Amino acid sequence: MGIKALEGFSKYWYTPLGQDNDEDKTKFYLKPFNSEQLDYVLEGATYNDQGDLISLSPKGVKYGLKQGLRDWENFCDSTGEIKFKQSEFYRLPYQIRQGIVLDLVTKSIVSEDAEKNS
Repeated sequence: MGIKALEGFSKYWYTPLGQDNDEDKTKFYLKPFNSEQLDYVLEGATYNDQGDLISLSPKGVKYGLKQGLRDWENFCDSTGEIKFKQSEFYRLPYQIRQGIVLDLVTKSIVSEDAEKNS
């Protein structure tokens, strides 16, 4: 069997770690990357000695948010809820930005097991 082309990945809601039991949790609506987008996100990434991805470059995170973050719920400041706009992405805390894009990377990579089972 030849190589099977990637097909569209489903959008999904992501809740950052530590907010699972929070009644007013912030959620992010994400769209996984295609192969080309994934290449740009992973450019300049940092890996540990075992080859595991541990962090992304600032450019990779910025590009990843632009391509993958589609909406949010309950993201607020002291004046109330912040309307979803790309121009507001800078207001996301560093760890949240990294977490969103790392989760997108995980969902965007077709695992070897999935390829073997297709």
